[in-house]
Amino acid sequence: MTVETAEVVRRPMRAFQGISALPQSREVTSVSGAACCSGPRVLIVVTSHLIGRGGREEAIRRVMLGMRSAGVAVGLAMLQAADIPEWHQGIPGEIYVGGMRADGAIKRELRRAVDFLRTTMGGFCPDTVLVTEPAGAALVRAASLGKRMRPAVLSWLHLDPRLSRHLWALALCDGHLAICRALAGRLPALAQSRPTFVVYNPVELDGVQPCARPAKVELWSIGRLEEQKRVDRMLRAAACVGSPSWTLNIVGDGTDRSMLAALASRLGIGERIRWYGWMDDPWQVVTSASALLLSSRLEGFPVVLLEALAHGVPIIAMDCPFGPREIVLDGINGWLVPDGDIGGMAKAIEDICSGRYVVPSAEAVRATAARFATGAVIGRMLDARVFVHQKQKGCGPRRVEWRGC
Repeated sequence: MTVETAEVVRRPMRAFQGISALPQSREVTSVSGAACCSGPRVLIVVTSHLIGRGGREEAIRRVMLGMRSAGVAVGLAMLQAADIPEWHQGIPGEIYVGGMRADGAIKRELRRAVDFLRTTMGGFCPDTVLVTEPAGAALVRAASLGKRMRPAVLSWLHLDPRLSRHLWALALCDGHLAICRALAGRLPALAQSRPTFVVYNPVELDGVQPCARPAKVELWSIGRLEEQKRVDRMLRAAACVGSPSWTLNIVGDGTDRSMLAALASRLGIGERIRWYGWMDDPWQVVTSASALLLSSRLEGFPVVLLEALAHGVPIIAMDCPFGPREIVLDGINGWLVPDGDIGGMAKAIEDICSGRYVVPSAEAVRATAARFATGAVIGRMLDARVFVHQKQKGCGPRRVEWRGC
């Protein structure tokens, strides 16, 4: 079913009693017939804090754009504003922002969260809710109590669910969308009685220009300079490379910025590092590249690696949990080294410098990104939605696991 197209109108963000909404008005796409809930309607619920400049935010943005292009009415409900609230500007659909406070009394804030979601769902009328954290499932179910609305609830987790204190809430979901096989395997036994779908994170391929191959080795790192990203391991690996014919370009910022700059100087590679700081579109400066490096200690399903493939840039990544193993095809679109293996990353860089590793062409690298294309990911997500709704009506087997492509 497709959503009837309606004109774009300007109106202020919805305001809720006791909950602060964004102060400015913005353009939203009004869907005709919202009151009767015609056509598929998907609401994404984010209960945790968002910075506004990470891979999860980019994945949410791309999924909302992709769903809208597929004729799905889509909305986003956040319990609190992101540090950079402008990140969702330009996303078509309804954006709802609550006023939850991290320093507030727990019972009071939980009540406010439930009231916010009850009002939001009552106005948006979703048939499906995607929750990005386990706690979201409990809040959505609580908000539905005593109401006629009973949307299907699917988890759409971006980190290891076992890191959550609310793991039990996953049993309240009707199904699970996993962004990689490894995370699907981390679902607890109490949640595995529900269908699980591996959908991956999306990346745009259309209109993306491949990066050229430089005459000298140009290495890139893109991401936050925080402890989770362990850029120090990347610097130590680069310092072990004997060949002098390389440059490492680092795009990003964070609390570890000064520490990493000092480390590069101590390692004697400070002059080979270029620091770009944070950029909203980091790929605008990546005109040529030999490889993108990733040395994180933990990931979900790193969007930056998908973006590298889309731009035809090979990857050298440590095999951290989770994601790199399912993205990097050794020798085809990059090289995977054991997690924490500084010597292994150094050898991969050295082999590129010496020519022992033949850097694959941009076209060959881009070809491996097809399974992560936005259209393919949205197709899997919408297929999962249909399956769960059929299961709720008594159709289909009691349990199924579809692992995508």
